[in-house]
Amino acid sequence: MSIFKLLFAIIFDAADCLIGRIPLFGTVFDILGVYLTFVLCGPLGITYAWEIIDITDQIDGFIPTMTLLYLISSMSESKQQTYAPSQEYMARKKGKKRKKNSKKRAQ
Repeated sequence: MSIFKLLFAIIFDAADCLIGRIPLFGTVFDILGVYLTFVLCGPLGITYAWEIIDITDQIDGFIPTMTLLYLISSMSESKQQTYAPSQEYMARKKGKKRKKNSKKRAQ
């Protein structure tokens, strides 16, 4: 998890809470937020589009959507990294199989 990306998400959500009160700017800010969240979180970032549904921008301003989506995406990435074998391990494992196969052929 990158602390800079998390801070960006928090600052963006705070700005959305403040700028979102202005009717036209709030909708434009939400459209920009969908793109930025997609870049930040990957395909999960499209979920940010739910903020566009509220045209009045009064409800979605109080929910830190980008921050929550970033935390969810970073937690899922850390779980995937935890259970995946390292490249070094896989290289060693392939090397052992090759040695066993060459010994069998020599006999």
